[in-house]
Amino acid sequence: MAASRCGSVQDFIRALKAPSDPPRLDSSLKIELAREAWEDATFHLPNKGEVIADWILTRLLKDKVKEGHANPLLDFRFWKLLADVLTSSKTVYVNAKFTPVTIKSWLLPILNRTPIAPIISGYFTMSHLVDHDTLPLTTLVSQCIVVLWPLAASKFSPEMLLECLGAVLAYLGKIHLDRLGHSQKAIGTVASLIASSYRTALSNSAAKKKLYAAFLQHHIFDWLQCIKPGVDSQQWHQSLASEIFVTGIETFFNLDILRALDDKKCDATFKETLLKLSVTSPSAVIDVFPSLYQSFMQSIKRYKGALFGQSSGRAVSTGNAIVQLQTAGMAFLSCLDEVITSASSTQHVLVWRTRVELLAIVHNENLYNADDEDATRTLRHIGELAIAALASPDDNHMPQVPLALEALSALTRVDYDIMSPSFSTIWSRIALIPDTHSTALPYLDLLLEYHMKTRTIPNFIYSWTDAFSVQYLRSSLEDPQHVYRLVASSPLFCFPYLDRLSKAIHGFVTPGQIKELADNMIQRLYSLFKEFRELDKKRTADDGRGPRKRRKKDLEVTPVIGGDSTPDLIAVTFSLSARAAVVVLSSLPMHSTSEEIREETRNSFREACTALVPRALKGASKAMSTDDRRSSWGWQMVATASLRVYHSLAVIRQLHLNLRCDQHVFRDLILASELDDVVPEYMLEIARVLLGEAADGVIEPELIFDGLLHHLELHLRCSVSWSGRTHDLTPAAGEPQAVLALFQLLLTRWLPLLESSASTNQILRLVKLMLEVDVRGPLLDGTTSSHRVLTVNTAFVSTLRNAELWELQRVRDAFVGQLNEYTAVLESVDLAELLIDPKAMVARVSQTELTRISSVFEFLLYAPDEYFSRNSRANFLRKALVSDVLLRRQDEILGERSMRSLVGVREFTRRMYTHLGTIDHPAAKTFCDYLTDSTPSASHYDGHEDELVTVTMKIIGMYMTSFLIHARAGYENTALEVVQSFSIYLSIPVQQRPPSHLIREKSILQFTSTLTSSHHLSQYALIPTSIKYYLILINEFSFNETFMSKLLELYERMVAVFSLEMNVLSRKAYSHPVADVLFRNHFLRAWSCTLDLGRWLSARTFDLPIFGHVLVGQLLERASSLSNDDDCLAVLDVVLAELQMADESHHYEELVRLDTRLSGACKTLLATHFSYLLDYVFEALSVTDDPRDQDAANLVHFSTLLLHSSPEGTAKLTQNFVTKFLHLCADQPEYLACPPLRREILKFMSRQFNDKTSKPASIRPADLSSLWSIIGFLLSESEDHAATTDPDVFHEIVSIISALIRLRRDLVVNTLPHLGFVLCQLTKCLRAIRPHLGAKQTKLVMNTLPSWISANKPLSAHESKALARLMTTLAVKTLVRTYETGDAQKAESLARPFSKHAAYVLTAYTEAVNDTLCHVAAPVRKELHSGLFALCEMLGEYNRDALMVSALDADGKTIMKALWKDYEKERYMGQG
Repeated sequence: MAASRCGSVQDFIRALKAPSDPPRLDSSLKIELAREAWEDATFHLPNKGEVIADWILTRLLKDKVKEGHANPLLDFRFWKLLADVLTSSKTVYVNAKFTPVTIKSWLLPILNRTPIAPIISGYFTMSHLVDHDTLPLTTLVSQCIVVLWPLAASKFSPEMLLECLGAVLAYLGKIHLDRLGHSQKAIGTVASLIASSYRTALSNSAAKKKLYAAFLQHHIFDWLQCIKPGVDSQQWHQSLASEIFVTGIETFFNLDILRALDDKKCDATFKETLLKLSVTSPSAVIDVFPSLYQSFMQSIKRYKGALFGQSSGRAVSTGNAIVQLQTAGMAFLSCLDEVITSASSTQHVLVWRTRVELLAIVHNENLYNADDEDATRTLRHIGELAIAALASPDDNHMPQVPLALEALSALTRVDYDIMSPSFSTIWSRIALIPDTHSTALPYLDLLLEYHMKTRTIPNFIYSWTDAFSVQYLRSSLEDPQHVYRLVASSPLFCFPYLDRLSKAIHGFVTPGQIKELADNMIQRLYSLFKEFRELDKKRTADDGRGPRKRRKKDLEVTPVIGGDSTPDLIAVTFSLSARAAVVVLSSLPMHSTSEEIREETRNSFREACTALVPRALKGASKAMSTDDRRSSWGWQMVATASLRVYHSLAVIRQLHLNLRCDQHVFRDLILASELDDVVPEYMLEIARVLLGEAADGVIEPELIFDGLLHHLELHLRCSVSWSGRTHDLTPAAGEPQAVLALFQLLLTRWLPLLESSASTNQILRLVKLMLEVDVRGPLLDGTTSSHRVLTVNTAFVSTLRNAELWELQRVRDAFVGQLNEYTAVLESVDLAELLIDPKAMVARVSQTELTRISSVFEFLLYAPDEYFSRNSRANFLRKALVSDVLLRRQDEILGERSMRSLVGVREFTRRMYTHLGTIDHPAAKTFCDYLTDSTPSASHYDGHEDELVTVTMKIIGMYMTSFLIHARAGYENTALEVVQSFSIYLSIPVQQRPPSHLIREKSILQFTSTLTSSHHLSQYALIPTSIKYYLILINEFSFNETFMSKLLELYERMVAVFSLEMNVLSRKAYSHPVADVLFRNHFLRAWSCTLDLGRWLSARTFDLPIFGHVLVGQLLERASSLSNDDDCLAVLDVVLAELQMADESHHYEELVRLDTRLSGACKTLLATHFSYLLDYVFEALSVTDDPRDQDAANLVHFSTLLLHSSPEGTAKLTQNFVTKFLHLCADQPEYLACPPLRREILKFMSRQFNDKTSKPASIRPADLSSLWSIIGFLLSESEDHAATTDPDVFHEIVSIISALIRLRRDLVVNTLPHLGFVLCQLTKCLRAIRPHLGAKQTKLVMNTLPSWISANKPLSAHESKALARLMTTLAVKTLVRTYETGDAQKAESLARPFSKHAAYVLTAYTEAVNDTLCHVAAPVRKELHSGLFALCEMLGEYNRDALMVSALDADGKTIMKALWKDYEKERYMGQG
């Protein structure tokens, strides 16, 4: 018997079965003995694992009720040893749930006598109760349970399974599901296994009600805690939560439980439990209600036949079953709503969000039945709560307002009539909600859509106008002015709603409703106006300012609504009703009614305007003229509303109203506008009406413009802002807002009237007023609070961007004249003298004048260049150059503002140079040096240096272009000076260079870039003077020898300086972060420009250092650290420059290295990035203008590289790309006519179809149609031929077809006629022209050959051998390469299917050999014989005889007999 440190086997067994632990006083604990025995390889115990596992499970079961250290359930050592035994190397797992195979034989008997369910429930219960973290131990325990549970679960009762499930749920609820990471995934697997077993047992159990009661009493709270994972939870968290949720649903809503419900309503116990939980944990309960409700509906639908299929012993109709289902669903909703209502005091937002989701389910499931009074009562109760939530939208309850509106929208979708009795209240509540809640618009759209369908738009309008009637506004305790602003800014008057309402009125009001609707709106205004007048008379009489006695008849005024109302509140209703009337009356479809009705409606409009406007204006004037003006606000609002109606109807040309008021009315308007304390909105309406009447010729326009301009000159302030809505023009905001509104009105609407009717002085006054505005105000600074705020600056800039302004000749001339006047001080300043001695000139221009001058050029940036004369543009350009120098010399005085002004002046200069197309002034070289040397340093200014450098470099680039053009024309002095200055600058050490070295270095790069990209170097160094003129005309004049020598000196200096910097960078690339190397893109640009200049000069570049591979390596390996695209582009510039300067051998080597790098990078791309890259490449190929461009061939080469190095999981993407690419090539034959592009396309196809991976398996049947089209075009006859034969085309075609035959025989077999045709064409391509043929005969033969074959060089025996190999492949047996993994394939060939087409190929061969003008060389025929013999083998003797009789002439028969004779000699006869 084996023995070890554990003793003998008998001793070990006795120790484990001993009653005490440790077995003896001097021995170790039993668990330590068991661990030592398991790890001791020398301790030989048969079935050691079985013995130890049996002891551990027995110990866990018996001691689970003990306390402290005596309880092994929380002892890590027991579970660790059990896990080692169960997961030893002898255990094999065959599925994701770790089902054991090899240990089943001995583990199953142990589990039969030792139930593990009490162990599991006991462990999770204790883990749930202890304070310390048991997550690591639980992970180990779960690994053991995963092995044990599948073997033991079938023995457990449903009650025991529920106890285990409850313990697990309690544990998960304590630790929170989201805390589980991938290392603790086994815990989730345990929960899933137990839940699955419980559901299986539940479905087979007869005690479902008992289980339901136990689950409801003990486990529902833990269940609620586990079924809502967090937003950021992992996928398996959500899957586990879903499985736990389904477990509870099957417990709550199984058939037995649903049958026991009283009339299919909610169970009382279930409801009571939810009510209790909603008090303690409202969020956990209410949040799950939508999912619970949806599951309830799915359950009763699943069991609909059993629940509703029988009643009183007879079958019930399907319609009745649907009604019962609807009733049950709405009853359950009522139950849930009671629970929600009990928790609504603390969870406002959650409660309303849940209600909205529940109502969405009611709508989607079509649960509401109008005959169900209980359902109607429930939904109406929810609607009343929503209305109550809209009653007081204070700061505390404001978040629930959008949700309450969504609830009302959901109720309207369910049934419009549910809330129809409360529509008046809802409308009035919406009227007092700010416009910030856009959720009101969907609700209003639903109401409007209903009335559009029912053609009851007038009823909708009446409800709308009643919403702001006095009886509802009176309930607000706010001041009438505040109420007016609140309602006017509500969703009932927002622009989207009014726009939709206007379209609905125009499209859905019937002809019979037009007259009634118009009369109702006008009568409402009449009644409100009368009531306002009577109440105002009463108030003035009570204040002692009116008559004490009045006739009884005057008191008999029927109010619109009864009750106590103040005149100001009536004025608010009148003003809002007027706004509504404007929308309604202007949108009526007058064209759809009769002429008689139209005329009556027009008369009503005229009478209303004639009756209301004079009286309202008279009342307002009278109220404003009294000493006590407390009551004037109401009258002014009434007058404002009357004028709004008058003006809105007058401008509708389709109505043909021709409204005209008496002259005294306009006189009253003018007088009212001159009074103090005029309401801003009233002032704006007065101006709008007066300008409108002036446009119609009723009033003298000059009189109106004088008053407006005078008012603007006195009160316009640039610091004021306005929302742009007239109701925000409140008296509290003061007069500046009204002035801003007048300014905006004049600029946006009435400039054409000013152009045609105002005097020259008035136009000049407006221009001066506009030029006082700073165009760099809040719009450009970005310091304003919101883009919705209108300022003087935004109004002015919007006008400048309006083309209508610049079409006005008089206004434009006034602008130009005023701008010339502002810049007149610069007329006497000479630019050349200023550049020489700027200090003497600066004193002649004051700071104030310079500030105004800079604003002139910023203003001109908004002016289209085409509207100014050439002289004006040249004049302003000269002044801009002078201003540039003056501003630069005074930048230390003016500070940052001078920098902003300098940017504006230089941007104007750039635009002028671009528009003029030339730089032609004597001081061009001096000014260019000034731009290069005088750029401020970055440390003195913040936020504007980048803009200044950018625009300065653009101007310098224009100067460089001009200098080079002059140099090509023979005037090279300026260009020589520039090149010499660059060489001198590069000779200065970096430490001694001036502060403006950044601009100077950028200028050098700009010069070299312009030179190499826009000027092609001629092969002749010296150009004779006699032909200089003609070369200038054709733009082919080159630079002279002196200039070229200076360029070479500059190039050598650039190489010396920038190669040193690049060497430093390349050394840093191996030791510094990528940011320190790649972010130095200035040096990378400098090196790429140096290489371009060397290539342009044809200088020696082979001895220059190479940095491209180092930079590309850094770029690909550390791409995640890059955030700036400029760095990547700078690296690519260097790589391309080095590739272009290298010789052919180095060029190929660099391309191979670059392909290798790119291939490695492509394999690491994400699928989304790879997809984007493929789409980008295909789009670039699709828009290629010139296929002869090398870029197109490079794109195809890059596509080949991408597909060959595609990342994992992108097979579908590559398959789609190949299909689209083949279709593109088949549809664009010109792609195949360009040799470089044709070569890359064939390489793409050959590599894709010959790939040894799974690429051939991705070929689709649709791809073959494009493939045969491409090959057919390449082999088609052509009249144009290349100078030399390109045999690579022949070999690539053969390679592609051979790959298809070998790897995708299943596709080729369906297109055998195409294959036969291609083989015939390939055979005919082997012909060669007989010597000494004439031109006509040669052309006749060449017209039958493809374009890539030349007459001078026919195809050789090498191509014939390749074709023979292709023909032989037809008889080779191969396996098809596909993705399908079915039964084992049988190797087959195309010999039998192709036998019907072999005759045509042999006929093509005989015709080629028999052609009188051609011949097939003996070596070609010899190499082709093996392939022809394979075809003869397929043909057979019978088909041969048929071919000889029907298809061949005498010569053909002779050739065929000779071929068959040779075939007979080579044929295997079956002997030897």
